[in-house]
Amino acid sequence: MRVNPVHPADAAAPVPTPPALRGLAVAVFVQMLPATLLTPAIRPLFAELHAGAEGPMHAFMSLNMLGAIVTTPLIARLAARGTNAEQSRWLSLLAATDAVLLIMLAQAWPTAWILALRTIEGAAHLGASTLLLARAAAFRSVVGAGRAMGLAGGGLMMAIALGSGIGGLLLPLGVEAPFYLGAALAAGVALLVRPLFAQALPEEEAGAPAPPPPLFSPDVLAPLTAAFIERFTVGLIIVTFALFATRAHGITDREVGLLYSMLLLPFALLMYPASRIGDRAPRALLLALGTLVYGAALAGLAVAPRVLLPVLMVSAGAASALVYGTVLCYAASLSRGAPRGRMMALVNVAGAFGMLAGPMAGGLTIALSRGLTADPLQPYRNVFLLAGCVCALWVAAASPWLLKRLSVEGRHR
Repeated sequence: MRVNPVHPADAAAPVPTPPALRGLAVAVFVQMLPATLLTPAIRPLFAELHAGAEGPMHAFMSLNMLGAIVTTPLIARLAARGTNAEQSRWLSLLAATDAVLLIMLAQAWPTAWILALRTIEGAAHLGASTLLLARAAAFRSVVGAGRAMGLAGGGLMMAIALGSGIGGLLLPLGVEAPFYLGAALAAGVALLVRPLFAQALPEEEAGAPAPPPPLFSPDVLAPLTAAFIERFTVGLIIVTFALFATRAHGITDREVGLLYSMLLLPFALLMYPASRIGDRAPRALLLALGTLVYGAALAGLAVAPRVLLPVLMVSAGAASALVYGTVLCYAASLSRGAPRGRMMALVNVAGAFGMLAGPMAGGLTIALSRGLTADPLQPYRNVFLLAGCVCALWVAAASPWLLKRLSVEGRHR
């Protein structure tokens, strides 16, 4: 049986967590909070400043990911080759740019300008976040990969989980309030992040990395498409749910923000235990069951009464954690060393494409459905049903690979 080598920092006696690593975890949380902080403000902002245009509203949720997809490879190259001082300067510049753009997005300017600025804002926001995570990953040579990425990943997931709830609580102050708080947080990162890059870290020992499997092999394509589907369905319903919930159930924008938190908080809290379950149970089974439960919960939003919405959102969040945690385990197990980093990058790119395509598909589904039904709510219901169908179709299409993996993994338990 092959045993993967253990990094020296993982095998050594426990060492105290460096203050800089703790600071990076906080910085990741602060920098990522605006990613979902804005979510409950989008519908009322467009209703107040952009005549409630639903198409641009969906585009607003996609174009930031387009900017991120374009610039992330350049930022990753900088993180790999730039000095600490260069990375620190670029991070401050990107975070400061993000702060200025968040303020501009809340202004009563032409919708086309706002969408263009949103694309640039996504590039600045995700670029700064990428540099923070890359810096945290460098601490694996000090405390081990598990603790380094556990702290940074915990900050990331908690920001995503809590942002919508905080944004909803801010709405009574004005639809611009979440944007202004996001700008203040980004400015804080720009001003205070430099000391986190001051510590010189020992270089990780260079081993002979195992070559990754071919990109188009089932062992690579299945996890990547699962990552795409999970993020695609989130993007598919993220704007639609706010529109549907307010019109079908009379839910306020503040309550929408809290319901989003019920989706995201289980995702954040259960990501680590969901990943650990894969060490004890066949991952293929977890991935298939998680995807089916996740799709069923999203489809149920189309027909559920108001009282069941929290149950379905929590169920979807928990199942999503199982799906994404298992995908990350598969990506990590495909290879080691530098190829593992490339596999993680591919998972992130697949997820970014999903978040880019999802809101656009949601808007297109609503537009096409309006000519087919007299029920004004049915076009929104069709989006939730589409999300459920996409998940079921992925399991059906991936079933040969899932059954093969289930057989292999069952023999090794």
